[in-house]
Amino acid sequence: MRVRRPAGPFVLFFAFLASGACARDSILAPVPPDGAANVELRTDKAAYDRSEPGSVTIANQTSDTLYFGGCHDILERQVSGGWIEMAPIPSPCPALLLTSLPGVPITTGFDRRPATSPGTYRLRRGFQTTYGTPFFRRSNTFLILE
Repeated sequence: MRVRRPAGPFVLFFAFLASGACARDSILAPVPPDGAANVELRTDKAAYDRSEPGSVTIANQTSDTLYFGGCHDILERQVSGGWIEMAPIPSPCPALLLTSLPGVPITTGFDRRPATSPGTYRLRRGFQTTYGTPFFRRSNTFLILE
């Protein structure tokens, strides 16, 4: 006769992970402040349907070349009392280093999949100058519709 062992720690761990995967919103933490650099992020629309792709234009109005990653944008959702950071969707990301030259706008796509509920959102992107410290900039606000 075979004796069944109780679920091991790995089974419980994966069950825990799976339960979070179905959550309506995944919230990481309160949001860090913006940096002081003169960089503007502007989305291509003021409102998006949930299945619609989005893009953002970066206007580097500094005298420095800016560097940023290709897929580490964070969506922030407005809630009463402030903003919360939405957990990014895990996905493979090539190690790309993109540049934004002074005075030359660049347009890239952004991942709206973490926006699992309708509401007001904004995009946060991290930047680095050649000799400076890393900083964040945020886009205009936009709506995610049903």
